[in-house]
Amino acid sequence: MTDAIRVDRLHFAYPGGVQALDDASLTVRIGERWGLAGANGSGKSTLLHHCAGVYAADPHVTVLGRVASAENLPWIRSQVGLLFQRASDQLFLPTVREDVAFGPLNLGLARSDVERRVETALRQVGLVDRADRAPHQLSGGEQRAAALATILSLEPAVLALDEPTNDLDPAGRRSVIEFLNKWQGTILIASHDLEMLLEVTGQIAILSAGHVALTGASRAVLGDAASMARYRLEVPASLLR
Repeated sequence: MTDAIRVDRLHFAYPGGVQALDDASLTVRIGERWGLAGANGSGKSTLLHHCAGVYAADPHVTVLGRVASAENLPWIRSQVGLLFQRASDQLFLPTVREDVAFGPLNLGLARSDVERRVETALRQVGLVDRADRAPHQLSGGEQRAAALATILSLEPAVLALDEPTNDLDPAGRRSVIEFLNKWQGTILIASHDLEMLLEVTGQIAILSAGHVALTGASRAVLGDAASMARYRLEVPASLLR
Protein backbone atom coordinates (compact mmCIF):
# COMPACT_ATOMS: atom_id res chain seq x y z
CA MET A 1 0.00 0.00 0.00
CA THR A 2 1.38 3.42 -1.00
CA ASP A 3 1.87 6.20 1.52
CA ALA A 4 -0.59 9.07 1.27
CA ILE A 5 1.39 11.12 3.79
CA ARG A 6 4.77 10.58 5.34
CA VAL A 7 6.17 12.95 7.96
CA ASP A 8 9.71 12.07 9.01
CA ARG A 9 11.24 13.74 12.07
CA LEU A 10 9.67 17.12 11.39
CA HIS A 11 10.63 20.14 13.48
CA PHE A 12 8.76 23.44 13.21
CA ALA A 13 8.77 26.66 15.20
CA TYR A 14 6.54 29.68 14.74
CA PRO A 15 8.02 33.20 14.54
CA GLY A 16 9.16 34.17 17.99
CA GLY A 17 10.61 30.75 18.64
CA VAL A 18 7.51 28.84 19.78
CA GLN A 19 8.31 25.19 19.08
CA ALA A 20 5.16 23.61 17.63
CA LEU A 21 6.57 20.32 16.30
CA ASP A 22 9.52 18.47 17.76
CA ASP A 23 10.81 15.41 15.87
CA ALA A 24 7.28 14.49 14.75
CA SER A 25 6.86 11.41 12.55
CA LEU A 26 3.71 9.86 11.07
CA THR A 27 2.88 7.64 8.11
CA VAL A 28 -0.64 7.49 6.67
CA ARG A 29 -1.21 5.00 3.88
CA ILE A 30 -3.64 5.55 1.02
CA GLY A 31 -7.17 4.72 2.13
CA GLU A 32 -6.44 4.89 5.85
CA ARG A 33 -8.43 7.07 8.24
CA TRP A 34 -6.39 8.65 11.01
CA GLY A 35 -7.29 10.85 13.96
CA LEU A 36 -4.90 13.31 15.61
CA ALA A 37 -5.65 13.77 19.30
CA GLY A 38 -3.89 15.61 22.08
CA ALA A 39 -4.21 18.44 24.57
CA ASN A 40 -4.33 22.07 23.46
CA GLY A 41 -1.00 23.18 22.08
CA SER A 42 0.19 19.64 21.39
CA GLY A 43 0.78 20.34 17.67
CA LYS A 44 -2.26 18.74 16.04
CA SER A 45 -3.23 21.65 13.79
CA THR A 46 0.37 22.44 12.89
CA LEU A 47 1.01 18.85 11.82
CA LEU A 48 -2.24 18.78 9.84
CA HIS A 49 -1.34 22.01 8.04
CA HIS A 50 2.08 20.66 7.09
CA CYS A 51 0.40 17.60 5.58
CA ALA A 52 -1.77 19.93 3.46
CA GLY A 53 1.15 22.00 2.19
CA VAL A 54 0.15 25.20 4.00
CA TYR A 55 3.60 26.07 5.29
CA ALA A 56 6.85 26.55 3.41
CA ALA A 57 8.51 23.70 1.56
CA ASP A 58 9.92 21.03 3.85
CA PRO A 59 11.79 17.88 2.77
CA HIS A 60 10.57 16.07 5.88
CA VAL A 61 7.02 15.90 4.44
CA THR A 62 6.00 13.69 1.50
CA VAL A 63 2.46 13.59 0.07
CA LEU A 64 1.37 10.89 -2.38
CA GLY A 65 4.99 10.22 -3.25
CA ARG A 66 5.99 13.85 -3.78
CA VAL A 67 8.28 15.72 -1.42
CA ALA A 68 6.83 19.02 -0.20
CA SER A 69 9.25 21.10 -2.23
CA ALA A 70 8.40 24.60 -3.47
CA GLU A 71 7.53 23.32 -6.93
CA ASN A 72 5.30 20.54 -5.54
CA LEU A 73 3.33 22.60 -3.01
CA PRO A 74 0.63 23.78 -5.49
CA TRP A 75 -0.02 20.18 -6.54
CA ILE A 76 -0.08 18.99 -2.92
CA ARG A 77 -2.62 21.67 -2.04
CA SER A 78 -4.87 20.44 -4.85
CA GLN A 79 -4.65 16.85 -3.60
CA VAL A 80 -5.11 17.47 0.13
CA GLY A 81 -8.34 19.27 1.00
CA LEU A 82 -7.77 21.23 4.22
CA LEU A 83 -10.73 22.24 6.39
CA PHE A 84 -9.71 25.04 8.77
CA GLN A 85 -10.97 25.26 12.35
CA ARG A 86 -12.95 28.42 11.55
CA ALA A 87 -15.27 28.33 8.56
CA SER A 88 -14.83 32.09 8.13
CA ASP A 89 -11.22 31.44 7.08
CA GLN A 90 -12.52 29.60 4.00
CA LEU A 91 -15.59 31.63 3.07
CA PHE A 92 -14.72 35.06 1.67
CA LEU A 93 -16.72 35.57 -1.55
CA PRO A 94 -20.22 37.06 -1.99
CA THR A 95 -22.03 33.72 -2.29
CA VAL A 96 -21.54 30.12 -1.24
CA ARG A 97 -21.55 29.04 -4.89
CA GLU A 98 -18.65 31.38 -5.68
CA ASP A 99 -16.68 30.14 -2.69
CA VAL A 100 -17.14 26.52 -3.75
CA ALA A 101 -16.14 27.37 -7.33
CA PHE A 102 -13.01 29.27 -6.29
CA GLY A 103 -10.71 26.25 -6.04
CA PRO A 104 -11.70 24.54 -9.31
CA LEU A 105 -11.48 27.86 -11.18
CA ASN A 106 -7.94 28.32 -9.93
CA LEU A 107 -7.09 24.87 -11.25
CA GLY A 108 -7.90 26.23 -14.71
CA LEU A 109 -10.75 23.80 -15.34
CA ALA A 110 -13.36 24.34 -18.05
CA ARG A 111 -16.52 26.12 -16.91
CA SER A 112 -18.61 22.98 -17.41
CA ASP A 113 -16.25 20.98 -15.16
CA VAL A 114 -16.32 23.71 -12.52
CA GLU A 115 -20.13 23.78 -12.51
CA ARG A 116 -20.28 19.99 -12.22
CA ARG A 117 -17.89 19.97 -9.28
CA VAL A 118 -19.73 22.78 -7.53
CA GLU A 119 -23.12 21.09 -7.85
CA THR A 120 -21.70 17.77 -6.68
CA ALA A 121 -19.99 19.31 -3.65
CA LEU A 122 -23.07 21.31 -2.65
CA ARG A 123 -25.23 18.21 -2.96
CA GLN A 124 -22.80 16.19 -0.83
CA VAL A 125 -23.12 18.65 2.06
CA GLY A 126 -26.82 19.40 1.58
CA LEU A 127 -26.51 23.06 0.59
CA VAL A 128 -27.88 23.12 -2.96
CA ASP A 129 -30.80 25.33 -1.88
CA ARG A 130 -28.45 27.79 -0.15
CA ALA A 131 -25.87 28.08 -2.91
CA ASP A 132 -26.72 31.70 -3.75
CA ARG A 133 -26.81 32.98 -0.20
CA ALA A 134 -24.04 35.05 1.35
CA PRO A 135 -21.97 32.92 3.74
CA HIS A 136 -22.74 35.26 6.66
CA GLN A 137 -26.45 34.51 6.17
CA LEU A 138 -25.90 30.85 7.02
CA SER A 139 -26.02 29.27 10.45
CA GLY A 140 -22.77 28.13 12.04
CA GLY A 141 -23.41 24.55 11.00
CA GLU A 142 -24.27 25.59 7.45
CA GLN A 143 -21.07 27.62 7.24
CA ARG A 144 -19.16 24.54 8.34
CA ALA A 145 -20.85 22.54 5.57
CA ALA A 146 -20.08 25.26 3.02
CA ALA A 147 -16.42 25.27 4.05
CA LEU A 148 -16.35 21.50 3.57
CA ALA A 149 -17.87 21.92 0.11
CA THR A 150 -15.03 24.28 -0.87
CA ILE A 151 -12.54 21.46 -0.45
CA LEU A 152 -14.75 18.71 -1.87
CA SER A 153 -15.01 20.67 -5.13
CA LEU A 154 -11.27 20.14 -5.57
CA GLU A 155 -11.94 16.38 -5.60
CA PRO A 156 -8.95 15.76 -3.31
CA ALA A 157 -7.34 12.41 -2.66
CA VAL A 158 -6.95 13.26 1.04
CA LEU A 159 -9.20 15.12 3.47
CA ALA A 160 -7.31 16.96 6.22
CA LEU A 161 -9.93 18.22 8.67
CA ASP A 162 -9.30 20.48 11.64
CA GLU A 163 -12.08 20.11 14.24
CA PRO A 164 -14.82 19.30 11.67
CA THR A 165 -17.55 18.99 14.33
CA ASN A 166 -16.80 22.29 16.08
CA ASP A 167 -19.91 24.37 16.86
CA LEU A 168 -22.31 21.83 15.37
CA ASP A 169 -25.60 20.81 16.93
CA PRO A 170 -26.20 17.06 17.36
CA ALA A 171 -27.93 16.71 13.98
CA GLY A 172 -25.17 18.61 12.18
CA ARG A 173 -22.49 16.58 13.92
CA ARG A 174 -24.21 13.33 12.97
CA SER A 175 -24.46 14.50 9.37
CA VAL A 176 -20.69 15.12 9.25
CA ILE A 177 -19.96 11.71 10.75
CA GLU A 178 -22.24 9.96 8.26
CA PHE A 179 -20.67 11.83 5.35
CA LEU A 180 -17.12 10.95 6.45
CA ASN A 181 -18.02 7.30 6.90
CA LYS A 182 -19.30 7.20 3.31
CA TRP A 183 -16.43 9.16 1.78
CA GLN A 184 -13.99 7.05 -0.21
CA GLY A 185 -10.45 8.28 0.33
CA THR A 186 -7.75 8.97 2.88
CA ILE A 187 -8.80 10.99 5.93
CA LEU A 188 -6.73 12.77 8.57
CA ILE A 189 -8.70 14.53 11.34
CA ALA A 190 -7.41 16.68 14.19
CA SER A 191 -10.06 16.91 16.90
CA HIS A 192 -10.97 16.99 20.57
CA ASP A 193 -14.19 15.16 19.66
CA LEU A 194 -12.90 11.72 20.58
CA GLU A 195 -16.28 10.03 20.17
CA MET A 196 -16.34 11.23 16.55
CA LEU A 197 -12.77 9.99 16.01
CA LEU A 198 -13.82 6.64 17.43
CA GLU A 199 -16.65 6.38 14.89
CA VAL A 200 -14.79 7.66 11.84
CA THR A 201 -11.14 6.63 12.13
CA GLY A 202 -9.31 3.34 12.29
CA GLN A 203 -6.03 4.70 13.65
CA ILE A 204 -5.13 7.38 16.19
CA ALA A 205 -1.96 9.39 16.75
CA ILE A 206 -1.64 11.11 20.13
CA LEU A 207 0.49 14.25 20.08
CA SER A 208 2.27 15.70 23.10
CA ALA A 209 4.55 18.74 23.09
CA GLY A 210 4.85 18.62 19.31
CA HIS A 211 5.82 14.97 19.19
CA VAL A 212 3.80 11.95 18.01
CA ALA A 213 3.87 10.13 21.33
CA LEU A 214 1.57 7.17 20.64
CA THR A 215 -0.11 5.53 17.66
CA GLY A 216 -2.40 2.55 17.27
CA ALA A 217 -5.89 1.31 16.52
CA SER A 218 -8.49 3.90 17.55
CA ARG A 219 -10.37 1.75 20.06
CA ALA A 220 -7.17 0.46 21.66
CA VAL A 221 -5.55 3.88 22.02
CA LEU A 222 -8.64 5.79 23.14
CA GLY A 223 -9.62 3.01 25.52
CA ASP A 224 -6.27 2.95 27.34
CA ALA A 225 -7.09 4.92 30.49
CA ALA A 226 -3.48 5.22 31.66
CA SER A 227 -2.24 6.60 28.34
CA MET A 228 -5.18 8.95 28.02
CA ALA A 229 -4.55 10.39 31.46
CA ARG A 230 -0.85 10.75 30.70
CA TYR A 231 -1.65 12.92 27.68
CA ARG A 232 -4.38 14.96 29.39
CA LEU A 233 -7.26 13.23 27.63
CA GLU A 234 -10.23 11.14 28.75
CA VAL A 235 -11.50 7.78 27.60
CA PRO A 236 -14.64 8.33 25.47
CA ALA A 237 -17.80 7.54 27.42
CA SER A 238 -18.89 4.95 24.86
CA LEU A 239 -15.83 2.83 25.75
CA LEU A 240 -16.69 2.89 29.46
CA ARG A 241 -20.04 1.18 29.09
